[in-house]
Amino acid sequence: MRAPLDADVLVLGGGCAGLSLGAQLSRLGPEAPRTIILEPRETYSNDRTWSGWRDAPHLFSPCVSASWQRWRVAALGREVERGDITRCYETIPADAFYARAQRLIGATQHLSLRTGVTAGMCSADDSGAFVETSHGRLRAQLVVDTRPPPPEPGAGLLQIFTGLEIETDRACFDPAVADLMLFDPPSRDHVGFVYGLPFSPRHALIELTRFAASHQAAPTQADLMACIGARVPGAFRVRRIETGTLAMRPGLPAAPVHPRLITLGTLAGAARPATGYAFASIQAQAASLAACLGQGVGAALGWRPLPLPRWLRAMDRLFLRVLRLHPARGPGLLFSLFDQCPPPSLIRFLSGTGGLMDAARVACALPKLAFGTALLGGGAA
Repeated sequence: MRAPLDADVLVLGGGCAGLSLGAQLSRLGPEAPRTIILEPRETYSNDRTWSGWRDAPHLFSPCVSASWQRWRVAALGREVERGDITRCYETIPADAFYARAQRLIGATQHLSLRTGVTAGMCSADDSGAFVETSHGRLRAQLVVDTRPPPPEPGAGLLQIFTGLEIETDRACFDPAVADLMLFDPPSRDHVGFVYGLPFSPRHALIELTRFAASHQAAPTQADLMACIGARVPGAFRVRRIETGTLAMRPGLPAAPVHPRLITLGTLAGAARPATGYAFASIQAQAASLAACLGQGVGAALGWRPLPLPRWLRAMDRLFLRVLRLHPARGPGLLFSLFDQCPPPSLIRFLSGTGGLMDAARVACALPKLAFGTALLGGGAA
């Protein structure tokens, strides 16, 4: 006799992608499929932020804690400040995101979030999908895996960052301008910069980020404290710590091994390889999958998100190759991009929503020698 289903849909991981899918399914109300979201954490904390340019209103728009219409980039003794009155750079703190998602999920029939449950191996056949968990085996019609992808060996760049959200004892930040990239002096093994989001004259998130081939070039806490010490004239209090590593590897995600086992989020290619921006793409993926599930679980079998256009993936590969082959050129290259490219086109390109005309404007703003060398495969690492 066939074992009964524990749910119509099992979602592995209650991070950004898993909770975003749950929030989108909440819009279906009582028509939502029976869905269980499995999350290994017992409780959520304010462990990170999601930042980027808003393309359109989304379910988590009420969670935006700060936004900026001006942003700054500096390198090699030069500084440029840009802006776009039609699009703000905004940030969403994790605690607000987690709280809203849990409210939407908890208030919807057929949706549940189970914390403290670790998901293991998945399998599927014509009768259903199965997941081994720390609380036993579960069976559903469909499994959606949103867990972060495992590290992959091989050539490629990593985006490694460490930061502190601080409160100072005196005013020292300009809350009207976000510091997107204040570059370190050129280095032979990485591209490094300061990233600063000022929330008020006495409150900011300050991060050190490095694009590097390995963790050997990762910024240290000592590096971060020295950076903050150079920018904060006085004492400060640490409100929280934020660290992370993102793989900057272009290419399409692997196809699901079975129509009942699908992926969502970074495992499904939501993070833009050249920038690390993922939040808007995750929202689009979650909305698309939820719409399919609203037509019945069968409609979502074998679902896959739309990939970035081929030309955009090719530009990402070339861009990352240049940074890997010529890291010392990175500060000047990226400064040129913000200095020479019209902000609307640059924002659309960085967000993955641009067209060929935006790509042409980006190409015109970039130094041709480094890109020509990389395109021909030459140069030394």
